[in-house]
Amino acid sequence: MLHPVEGATAPRLITPGEIEVVVGLYRDSMARYEEAASVLEHRLRRELRAAAIKTLVLSRAKHPDEVRRTLVDLRAADDPHNPSLTYVRLTTELNRVVPDLARARVIVYHPVDEQAAFELILRRFPLADVPNPIEHKADRARASRALVDLDESFDRPSLRGSIVEVQVASISSHIFNELENDIGYKANAEDTPREVHEGIDDLLHLSRLTDRAVERLLDARRRRLLDAEHPLESPEDLRHALEHAVGHTLTGDFMRLYRLMDSVIEPLTSGALAGLGNTEEMLARGVEVAGELGLHETGGDDDVLCYTLALMPVFGVEFQELAKSWRGPSNDMKTAILNWKK
Repeated sequence: MLHPVEGATAPRLITPGEIEVVVGLYRDSMARYEEAASVLEHRLRRELRAAAIKTLVLSRAKHPDEVRRTLVDLRAADDPHNPSLTYVRLTTELNRVVPDLARARVIVYHPVDEQAAFELILRRFPLADVPNPIEHKADRARASRALVDLDESFDRPSLRGSIVEVQVASISSHIFNELENDIGYKANAEDTPREVHEGIDDLLHLSRLTDRAVERLLDARRRRLLDAEHPLESPEDLRHALEHAVGHTLTGDFMRLYRLMDSVIEPLTSGALAGLGNTEEMLARGVEVAGELGLHETGGDDDVLCYTLALMPVFGVEFQELAKSWRGPSNDMKTAILNWKK
């Protein structure tokens, strides 16, 4: 925990010496931010896996040298007549001044999945009570970010109140961001050499080309899933097939839905899905059933749950037997399946 020194005077710009003290205090508490980042990483990985969004999730705490550079930059930009970056503030709420002390990265394979992953984060995690907790992908930054608050929903009381920055980007965008950051030049700085500007611009161009190439390759693979006889071999395949049928992103636990459907339909294909009925109509029917079961809020925010409920008249007995074997705490999907009656 960071503590202010006694006898603090009127607000003034923090001095270079005080910055070193703050960096030292951060170094002493760095393990807390490493743990906060790790806890959120594991939760993100679980949520994204269930949603059948293929990602690579990484996390780390900011290095003390990075904290020093951040504070030096903030000091240079601060108003000397009305400073906001004071020693007292930094020693009492450093994580609110520098909200990316703990960081998590969600790297998606398909650029189109960036939006689905980011929306899942906004839907499933509490945002920190700080200015601008959401920042959508900019042309140059190549990533969207959200500042997540580790609240009471996280089973780590010692970490509550910690803020973790979550960035979402495609693989190529992530590489560009990391390389540009490691080069250490400010893209718009007057003293940046011309060849550095040109190299960064070339790298940005290549990252965009890579995104488009990856998108073409994965789209070609997804088109195969539309073959009525091609098997759907993963929760991701099932998600893509259903989303193609309705023309928009769907939400929910596709991993459980895939296990349910793969157990009762052989083979599970796009043709088999079409034979079950119009997907849009089934989702609407599922919303009605969710309401009858008292799941009004969940039914409107969980497409997988609604689709599952629409399948219950056909596979209710089999789904209930499978749901009984699910381990771990109960959830809305398990509760809805077990409470369903013909």
